[in-house]
Amino acid sequence: MNDMPVSTAGKPVQLLACSTAELTSRELAEIRALCDEAFGGEYSDDDFDHALSGVHVIAFDGDRMISHAALVPRDLTAGSALVRVGYVESVVTHPAWQGRGYGTAVMRRVGELIAVRFKLGVLSTGEHEFYSRVGWESWEGPTFVDHGVDGLQRTADNDDSIMILRHLASPPVTKTDVLVCSPRQGDDW
Repeated sequence: MNDMPVSTAGKPVQLLACSTAELTSRELAEIRALCDEAFGGEYSDDDFDHALSGVHVIAFDGDRMISHAALVPRDLTAGSALVRVGYVESVVTHPAWQGRGYGTAVMRRVGELIAVRFKLGVLSTGEHEFYSRVGWESWEGPTFVDHGVDGLQRTADNDDSIMILRHLASPPVTKTDVLVCSPRQGDDW
């Protein structure tokens, strides 16, 4: 586990970065409850499963978990390059704490972890303005899912939702290229 104090709106905030394996069943249940509440019933078991194979960055106000993001490894193809990315899942802030910088603090820490562990950050969202403020760029190219022998399946509904985060060691990718992921249970992106 990695604790990190940060300041949000003049108030110190405790950030914790840890792997899924380091979390207790109670903490995992808190994350799930936070996601259920923040997404207003639009958060599925598959969504939660997608967040369980990497690192969690969690913000606390005292002992209360108020913001969360998961960073999981995925292999994507950008243009013709296979890239190991840090894929961001389950980004939430409790509704009572939104607009105070907690989500921004969590995503800044996620960006630091991406720069150390992955070639590129990728996420799917409808909240481009929020992520743009912390350095994310909208992907402009078409998206697909690779079904192996069954070929590529176009995921046009996801084209406008994908964002990337580059850093100094990122490969040269063109935002208008094709972006391809592997299929998974629930949402592919």
